Parts: sequence; C-alpha cells; structure tokens
Amino acid sequence: MFPRRIARRAVIDTYISQLKRVIIEFKRVFGMVPAFRMATLVDPFQEKERFFRHSYKAMEYCLNLGCPLIINTKGTLALEEPWIDIIRQLGKRSLLVYQPTVTLLDEDAKLVELQAPLSSERLEVAKELSRLGIPVVIRLQPLIPYINTETEYMEELLAEFKATGARQVIAEFLRFNKANLLLRFKPLFRKHRIPFWQFIRRSLWETIPRSSHKRPKMKYREQIMLQLKEIATSKGLKFSTCREGFYHLHTAPNCCGLHYLGRYLVRPTLLEYLHLDRYFRLLADKNKVVMSEGRIEMLRYGLRRALKKHEEMIKKVIKDQSLLLSIAPSSALGRSLRLEI
Repeated sequence: MFPRRIARRAVIDTYISQLKRVIIEFKRVFGMVPAFRMATLVDPFQEKERFFRHSYKAMEYCLNLGCPLIINTKGTLALEEPWIDIIRQLGKRSLLVYQPTVTLLDEDAKLVELQAPLSSERLEVAKELSRLGIPVVIRLQPLIPYINTETEYMEELLAEFKATGARQVIAEFLRFNKANLLLRFKPLFRKHRIPFWQFIRRSLWETIPRSSHKRPKMKYREQIMLQLKEIATSKGLKFSTCREGFYHLHTAPNCCGLHYLGRYLVRPTLLEYLHLDRYFRLLADKNKVVMSEGRIEMLRYGLRRALKKHEEMIKKVIKDQSLLLSIAPSSALGRSLRLEI
C-alpha cells in the first residue's frame, strides 16, 4: 500500500514539474504567462495536501517564475504554514487571486457538504487573506434552484461575502448528467419545506447542446442572474458568471478577477472573437493582453495544438447560431448593437 502511494506521488510530481516548462515556453513567446488555475476538478487544499504538498510545489513554481495563480478551493489550509508564507509572497508580487467556493449557509452546508469545512470557516480564511491585500473573488456555485436562488438567501450570502472584504462574486448554476445526483439535495428541500418535485420536474431543466448534462432553462437562469447582479451591485461587489454566457450582466472586466493583478494574458474566447467588450462597456479592459494567432503558432510542447483546437471549436460554435445563442445568450444582444451602430 505504502509503495503504491509513493509511486502515485512520484507520477503527480512529474506532472507538476511540467508546469515549469510550460511557464518558460509562454514567457519565450509572449513575454508573460497566462494565469494557472489550481484547481478545477480536484481541490488543491484537501487534507491529503498536508502529506503530498503537490499544491505547495506548484505555488513555488508560480512564485519563482512569475506565473499568476488562481486558487479555487473549499479548504482552509491557506492560513497554515507553509502555505500562508508562499501566499503572502505571491500576494506581494500581484500573482494571486484567491477564489473560495461558498454555496450555502452553514446549517445547509452541513447537510450536503459533509467532508468540507463550514462555509463560515472558508469565509474567515477569505477575510484574513483580504486583509493581506490579496484579491478575493468568491465563487457562488452551484446555484441550486429554490434553495440559494431565493432573494433573502442571496442577500444573506452576499452580505457575508462583502464582510470578508471580497471584491467580486462569480455565479454558476448546477449541472448534472444523472438524475439520481439530484437526490443528494433532498435534505435541503426537506429542511426548507419546499416540495422536492419542483426541483426534479423535467420542465425546469434543459439539455446542454452537444452534452449529456442538464441545467435550468435559460429564462430561469437569466432571471436569477439578473437579480443576483443587482444584489451584488447594491453591496459594492463586482459580478460575473461562469460558463453561462450572460456577458451583458457582468460588472467586472474579467470573470475570474484577473484584472485585479494588473496586466494579464488570456487565450481568445467567445468574448474576444465576437468583440463583445466593444458593446458592453464594463467588459473593456486595457490591461488584458489576448494571445494572437501568429504568436500561438510559435508555441511548442503541445501547447500550440491545444490552443488551436480551442480556436477551431470556437469558430465552429460561431458558425452555428442556435448553438451560439445557447452557449452565449449575450451574443444576440451584441449582434443587435452591431446592427444599430
């Protein structure tokens, strides 16, 4: 058992060491590095990090090589040694955006987030890091229909976010690919005395194009996001969505909060290809540097291939208007503004 654990650790260490080569390659071509996200599918500050310290090693690479870093976590290790030391250093060099994920109030979180620290504990970490001058952007995800989408609930959550010194909130709706996954939320509906059938009824959900996943229907999502934007604005928080395509509701130029770090590099997305930042004034950002196609061609180590594949996928989406409107509803508004101009 132990040798296997060590072998697994060696494999992950090898992957992390590749980060150094990637950072150096981006610097060679662009003179700067796009932000490294830690992480998307695996929490970087789970309990196993105390032993393996993979996240710590990745943070060291980012600090030593000047790579901007986004830490997205439900963990609380950020305030402990040795992680807090390197976080302070990253913050002083404007290389860090801290993104805790907070979905529910404590009493609700206890019912569905059994292995994670309480929301209040995550917010306390965010408050301490905010005091150090580190940009804190809180991820409110997933939005669960009829639970954390109710007006009073959103008001209370965002009031707590603001109290930490957070600068921005990012919102994203629940997605699932198997209906039985919805059952994990049943205790929440029982606690709030909300009929569970409202949540699982087919009329609430739509299938995401070219995917097996489902999400709430667009009209419902946009209605809630608009309300959430207004609450955030009233509390002095910037607002953005993630993978929702409601760019017209954003009040922050970068959805992840990279604009708090100064000049930053990004790959082209639908936002850039459709030039939506020309029509939605709040999305314009003079500090944003977009990777050009010519420069992308100069990349090595599989980076060029990955970015070109991403580019081809975006161009296919743009050609399919129904798909485009489903992925990025704001594209219709952008088009109408172009026609008016």
